[in-house]
Amino acid sequence: WGWPMPRLHVSPADGSEQHRLDPAPRLWTRNFPSSMELAPQESARYELRAGDFDPDTVAPVRQLAGVPLRVRGELQCEPSAEAVEHGVWIGTLRGQEQELSPPHEWLQPES
Repeated sequence: WGWPMPRLHVSPADGSEQHRLDPAPRLWTRNFPSSMELAPQESARYELRAGDFDPDTVAPVRQLAGVPLRVRGELQCEPSAEAVEHGVWIGTLRGQEQELSPPHEWLQPES
């Protein structure tokens, strides 16, 4: 749980292909745990940046940077002994699909 949870499902607006963007591997040197509680129907916002995604999952999607896209966010927390021990929610949440118009700067390599 934590960093590996957010994912994006991306497809061109015509639905001709589907891709899943996963978080980039991270080497954490410090841990500053925090959490938030959300009431039913409440939301939270975290802005994902291009460097947040695993380059291997982003590479096939870069070709779509100039076309309209359908994007859906997902949080998935896999079961683990540690999650159970700490009472962490386990499951999958999917947001509503959004249509995005180019340019998709978040698909551009970081400079």
